[in-house]
Amino acid sequence: DLSDELAGAVHSWATRCHFGRERGHVLRPLAIAPGARVLEVGAGCGPVSRSLAERGLVVDALEPDPARAAIARQRLAGLPGAEVLVGTPDDLPDVPAYDVAVLVGVLEYVGGADAGPARTEFLRRLARRVRPGGHIVCAIENRFGVAYLTGQPEEHTGRQFDGLEGYPGAPP
Repeated sequence: DLSDELAGAVHSWATRCHFGRERGHVLRPLAIAPGARVLEVGAGCGPVSRSLAERGLVVDALEPDPARAAIARQRLAGLPGAEVLVGTPDDLPDVPAYDVAVLVGVLEYVGGADAGPARTEFLRRLARRVRPGGHIVCAIENRFGVAYLTGQPEEHTGRQFDGLEGYPGAPP
């Protein structure tokens, strides 16, 4: 969304990630059919969910952190077909209900440094919530996403998995 108020709150990398205008547009090039039912996993403060809902998609913004979910709820207020849910994919019914599941800047947080099997299992469980013929879209909002997923240093600080609780190289 193009909120001047939110953009005015940007004063660091973290606030740009949550409040900047850019993040909401990361999936804009995708051709998702109007009216499609979309699940955004790890919706944060809602910029991607808002962008998707503004395109006429039915969006469930799933966020495990209640404070971020509250911000997303305000950001999505008044958009028909947009709902914010607090939880993880495992909290959803284990049925195929979505045409598209979206993860933006989420997969790298699953399982730790050597988490290939954990990420694969996470995606398998998520896939059970996607309808036949549907898609899972994984994106990361930095140009080094693949390197980051494989444990390379974080591009802003140069530290591996910086800011991820309990990961190698994270501050105590």
